[in-house]
Amino acid sequence: MNFKWVAEMNGTMFELYFMLPEYWIYAEEGRRPGKFPPPEAILKWIQFKRLVPSSNGGKVPTTSQMVYLISRKIAEKGTKGQHLLE
Repeated sequence: MNFKWVAEMNGTMFELYFMLPEYWIYAEEGRRPGKFPPPEAILKWIQFKRLVPSSNGGKVPTTSQMVYLISRKIAEKGTKGQHLLE
């Protein structure tokens, strides 16, 4: 997904284009608790970040289990925005 930002400086217009992943708006603004996020988006995020689960003395979760656990946490608590584009 592309994001366009336009600014004016000393009478000169600048346009910046950012190529961002589809979930950028949720990373920027956050998400309220409620519905589960799309599992495909969470899976892409896990793969992009190359997350490796750890056991902490129990079973190591599979990738699909990680998708569910992260989705459930987002559905219950929501997320806080990072405001990276400010």
